[in-house]
Amino acid sequence: MTNYFLHLNGVFLHDIPEVSIHESIKISDFITHDKIPTIFTSIDTWKRQTNLKCWNCCRRFQSMPIPIVNNIITLEDGSVSMSTIGNFCSFACARRYITDTYPSDLSNRYFINLKFLYKKMTGKKVDTFPLAPNRTQLVKFGGTITLQELLETIHDTHVQIGDTPIDQFEAIDSEMLNKITEDTSEFIFNQDERIY
Repeated sequence: MTNYFLHLNGVFLHDIPEVSIHESIKISDFITHDKIPTIFTSIDTWKRQTNLKCWNCCRRFQSMPIPIVNNIITLEDGSVSMSTIGNFCSFACARRYITDTYPSDLSNRYFINLKFLYKKMTGKKVDTFPLAPNRTQLVKFGGTITLQELLETIHDTHVQIGDTPIDQFEAIDSEMLNKITEDTSEFIFNQDERIY
């Protein structure tokens, strides 16, 4: 064992109420944060869980992470590849993030892509998703909504995909998305026709 001395002017051993020696901290003692894949191809290859917090409500969650689909490409073999960003506990939180972050033309496309992702994950069509409250409305950010109230607001129920639950929500606000075409196929592109 190597001994080290630390000298601080004006500080004496008898001034220190407790003397303790700490072992070296190992890098493995620190939490390693997950990386969310940037490409979604199928539910079978997507992460089942993450230790990252939701980008909207900032809570840790046990369900499958929901991304925002930035771009959808049809590959030569007919399969679909989606470039993704973000980490959300629910489709409602993803919708809130889209609403607050992107201009309307881009957010409309992202809403359609989110519906397409939902269909890929669950096999079911959905018209829209509830709009989760913004995180600044939470008590921990100075707002008035508790985390429990947020979960009740977005009707947090689960559906099984394989053996992994994801958050599922009933359609409650279709007014905005009624203006958008129902056909998501216009946002599926050939490999060379990317939208950024």
